[in-house]
Order: sequence, then C-alpha cells, then structure tokens
Amino acid sequence: MDRKRRVIFSLLLFLCSFINFSVEAANRIEDVAVEIVSEQTVPPKIRERMAESVKTIGSQILAGEIIEKAAAKKSEKEFIIHQVFDKILVGYSVRKVTVSPGETAKITVELVPWRETIKSVSVDINIEGMPKEVETLVRQDLAGITNAFDEVLTGLPVAAADWSNGVLKSAMKDYFVKNLPEFWGDFDIDVEKNTKINLNVFPKLPVVRTAELFMRSDTLPNLMLFDRREVLEKETNKFIGVPVAFIERHKESFEGNMAKKLDSFADFKKMGVTTNVSVAPAENLSVTSRSNAKYYRIRVSGEADVGRKRTDDDMRFRLHAGRFISDNDEIFFAADVYPKNIRIRPAVGYMRKILKSELSLKYDFNAKRMVAGVTKDLGHGFLVRYEYRWTDKMWEAALRYKLHDFIGLEYVRDKDDRWLRIISNF
Repeated sequence: MDRKRRVIFSLLLFLCSFINFSVEAANRIEDVAVEIVSEQTVPPKIRERMAESVKTIGSQILAGEIIEKAAAKKSEKEFIIHQVFDKILVGYSVRKVTVSPGETAKITVELVPWRETIKSVSVDINIEGMPKEVETLVRQDLAGITNAFDEVLTGLPVAAADWSNGVLKSAMKDYFVKNLPEFWGDFDIDVEKNTKINLNVFPKLPVVRTAELFMRSDTLPNLMLFDRREVLEKETNKFIGVPVAFIERHKESFEGNMAKKLDSFADFKKMGVTTNVSVAPAENLSVTSRSNAKYYRIRVSGEADVGRKRTDDDMRFRLHAGRFISDNDEIFFAADVYPKNIRIRPAVGYMRKILKSELSLKYDFNAKRMVAGVTKDLGHGFLVRYEYRWTDKMWEAALRYKLHDFIGLEYVRDKDDRWLRIISNF
C-alpha cells in the first residue's frame, strides 16, 4: 500500500506542476502594442517609425514576462522605456510612458515637440538630361511626390528632420517604385518652417544607346517622305539616354505625338495622309512610320534592266498617279518615259484590290491596246506580278524582292527573254 500511495502522490505532484506551468504560460506577455500620443499632430510615417522603435525596446523587456510579475514592476519598465527612447529621439521629449501588461502589453508614449514645427513642404524637381517631351511625362508621374514628403514632414519639429531622414528616403523610394520605377531620386533638404526640398531625378539602366528610323508608304513617293525625315529623325534621336522601360510604358503617347508631327504638314493634310508610328523599345531602339494618303496613290520609280536582249527598252522611268474611289477601287494615270529614244507611253486604268492582290486593266494610248495585270504581295519583302497584252499576245512575269525602301530587284521573264531588273523607288 505504501508503494501505491507514493506513486499516486508523485502523479498528483506532477499534475500540479504541469497545471501551474500551464497557468503561468497562459499568463505571459505574448506581444506588444504601441500608441504614440502628442499635443500636436505627428506625421503618419514618423508615428509608425516611432512605434516600431518603442515596440523593439518594449519587446526586449516585456515579451515572455509573466503578466503579474510585469505588473508588479510596471514603474521600472516604464522608466527604462522612457530613458532609452528619450535618448534616441530628436525633436521631441518623452513626457510620460504608460505600460499596461496583458497578453498583448500596451505601451502608451506621450511626446512634447520641441520649438517650432514644419508648416509646409515644397519640392523643386530637377530631371537630368531628358528631352522636353520625356521630362513632361516624368513630371506627370511625379505629380504626387510632394504629398509623399508632406506625409513625413508636415507637423514634425524642425529639429527632428535629421532623425526622419531614413523615413523620408523610404517614402521617396516607395513613391518611385509605384509611380516612376524607371528612374531613381536623390534630394537635398533645407529644413525650416517652410521646408524646401531639391529633388534630383536620374534614369535607371538599361537606357537607349542607339536609335534607328524607318519610313514607309504604300501611296506616297519616298522623296515626299524623305523631305519629312529630318523632323522624325530629331524625335527618334530624343530617345537616346531614356530608360527602355519608360519608353515601353509611355509607348502609345510617344507614337501618337510623332504621328501628329508628320500629319500636321499642310500637303499631308490636303491629301488626307494618316501616319501610324510604331516604336520598338530596346537599347538599340527602332521607330517605323507608315504614312498613307486616304484618297491618292503616287509612285515614281526608275528601272534598269541587266542582261536584256532589247536594249532600247532596258531603261525607263515610271509614274503612277491614282485616285481611290473606294477602299478597294482606284482609277489611275500612268506614264512610262524611255530616256534612250526619248519616248513617253501614257495610259489610264482601273485597279481593284482583292485580299493581298491587285487586279488592273489599263489602256496604252501609244500602242492603242489593253493591258491586264495582277500583283500579289507575298510578305517579307517579296512580290509577284503578271501582265498580258492582247494585241501582240505578249506576257511578262516577275518575282520582286524589296531590299529596302529605295531599292528592289526583279527577276523578269516573257515569252522571248529573261533578265534582271533593278528598281529604284523615288
């Protein structure tokens, strides 16, 4: 019996210890909450920073403490927090610290600001090395930066400005990440009642290193576009040094502005020209414009044949001037000029677009004959064409490759011959 009693007694003792430990564990401080109180408004970001500092101090001396023991030493805890926080704080004095022990211990800190406080904040923005159009967009993205600084500084004692420098930089960084991630900023601050901030803005890498321009048209001569090239080249070169990601984000705005500059010319307006601009952002950036007239199509070209048997016709200039009567129908005047024997061959005709093909029928005034033709765009710079003349039952077929905007090559065949043709588009 004695042995049984000893075992039962030991079990009861263990259970009592466990229950006591559980009760103590349940009565420990698990977390710390902080409230900052002041006679004057404390800027929200600064209030958060202060609360974090006080929580760090409070957690060191309160977390894990038994609530009853912490309550018994309440004055001692308050004194420690008061002394430590007051020493690291600049611009404010700690008037009183109140600790309320609990599972979440509450620490209330009452502050008194020093002397005069900051009443207003103004920001002067300096953007390094950006063209006017880019600078305008950057300033639009930075429109709310003053509010970001204002939240940190307004209401803060002038003497506390240095202490708040880290918070100020963090607020600025957060604003840039959200609103202008392609740039970064640095600032100088002149702290006084009406505080002034000089904000310098710099581009982030990667930036555009080179810029290339391509001008295209299906309805206008290249010479007409060449006359406008200088305008678009200036706009294209403005991208050099600008962050690639910024151009990507404002791509539509840049494209629209460049198109408007071309379409604003008087002759373009008269012909109803509409330009579409495509910007491909990259360190090696490219800009492609495509300007087309709504009602007219004008083409001027020179052709030189190599390896052809008929040498009197191996060089000519061609003019095509057309008027669209619908989106798919065109009436046109054409003329071939042969400089070797000074001969002009005028013609009038009609063209119909079907998918990517053009079907044409024209009347040659000199030869007094009808000529039928079909042209099909194969894409990637390739084109095929075929012509048939009824009077002499002569046909001509060709495969053309466009080297670039000004030069094309054709392999030509008719029923009697084959040759290479070099085409220069003016």
